[in-house]
Amino acid sequence: MPLEINPAMSHTPKQQSVVLISLTLTALLAGLTLGWGGYRMMNPAEPQQQEDKPKTTVNLAPVRVADAKIKELASVRPFIGRLIELKKVVLSPEVTGILETLAIEEGDFVTGNETVIAEIDKTWSDLTLKQAEAQIALYTVQLDLQQKELERLERLAQGRVVTESEINQQRIVTEQLTRQIALAELNRDEAKERLERSQIVAPFDGFVVRKSAEVGQRVTNGTELVEIISRGEVYAEIPIGEMYLHQLNIGDTIPIFIEALGLTLAGQIEAIVPYGPSSSRTFPVKVLLKDPDNVLKVGMSVTAYIETRSPSEGIVVPKDAVWIQTQGNSVWVFVPNEGKPESAKPVADDVVPETATEQTGKVYQYPVNIIVQGVEEYLIEPKSGEGTERVIAGAQVVIEGLERLAVGQEVRVASINPEFMENLPLAFGHVTIDPKPRKDLLVEEILAESRRQKRERQESE
Repeated sequence: MPLEINPAMSHTPKQQSVVLISLTLTALLAGLTLGWGGYRMMNPAEPQQQEDKPKTTVNLAPVRVADAKIKELASVRPFIGRLIELKKVVLSPEVTGILETLAIEEGDFVTGNETVIAEIDKTWSDLTLKQAEAQIALYTVQLDLQQKELERLERLAQGRVVTESEINQQRIVTEQLTRQIALAELNRDEAKERLERSQIVAPFDGFVVRKSAEVGQRVTNGTELVEIISRGEVYAEIPIGEMYLHQLNIGDTIPIFIEALGLTLAGQIEAIVPYGPSSSRTFPVKVLLKDPDNVLKVGMSVTAYIETRSPSEGIVVPKDAVWIQTQGNSVWVFVPNEGKPESAKPVADDVVPETATEQTGKVYQYPVNIIVQGVEEYLIEPKSGEGTERVIAGAQVVIEGLERLAVGQEVRVASINPEFMENLPLAFGHVTIDPKPRKDLLVEEILAESRRQKRERQESE
């Protein structure tokens, strides 16, 4: 009996393709599963071993330290001021006319008695000068003729040929001509002076800071052309409180710090102005600063350091080492662990290469009183007996990271990469970085020199 095919059970070509793909994927997955099982049977898994990471100092809190020292420290108070010009002038013409040249711009350097600032049109002054000279020549000829006529009349008067009245009239004529010549000479001199003053020259060495006119403008006596300030020397104007004013004298040397330039200069007190605003109770003190390289700019902020108390000797630490709180001030002393410092991997960009070492130890807090405030340091005095034994010369005090410490906590002293901290003036641990002269050292040096000068003046008196 022939096999009959049910049309309802037949598949379309599309359905046959889907079935074929499904069978193929199933066979592939089965093969992969069998293959992986065979591999695991041939290579049994080894027990996973966890590496024990060596403990390092990376997990310890990093701090930076500096050495406490015994030294003299003067009480120094900072006063904020600004640089002002030594001399300032607004140049104006003394003659009226058209501005022909003004060959300077703001910021230009000018040389005293050499640099021509501006020139006024000289046409009318030239004409006035020529007219005066012509009048002088004319009156001179006329005077010569009238003088000869007077001499002739005086000879005739001896023979009673002419009257005395005629002679007097002739004398009047000669005197009038003499006065006219004198007046013409004055006009000539004035015209010459106007010609000279038509050219405006810088009165001193300096810089043009303001330009108020342009070429072609008609200017008169008093019209502002340019403003010039002197160079080479500047004043630091410092408002000093009335309670410190008596400690200053004309001629005293005081340190001036210009923050924008990172410069500490020695200045000399030139003036103490005996007048100050009633509200502030301060008095302007002018300190002369030399500026041969023209780096000091008028308007720059400066800080003057005034010694308010004679130097005292004691334990001196950086200001950053003193933790100032309302309940009292304190310092943290780092006590290193015994033995060789452990090697540590760098944990940031500012640490030294892996060959460096870091010192570990514990920190302890001791309350202190601030006795003297210097520029960047404090002279301190421990409050407790234990603090007196610990806060001594050579003790390592924490200067960075002290806000997050606990008593007895173990910490590490972070090393410093000199290239990263090239502008930092302090010494941390055993790495000293001092690329520039430290401001506090320069201030102390200047103040010491000032004290020496005062002693010499007192001895000479």
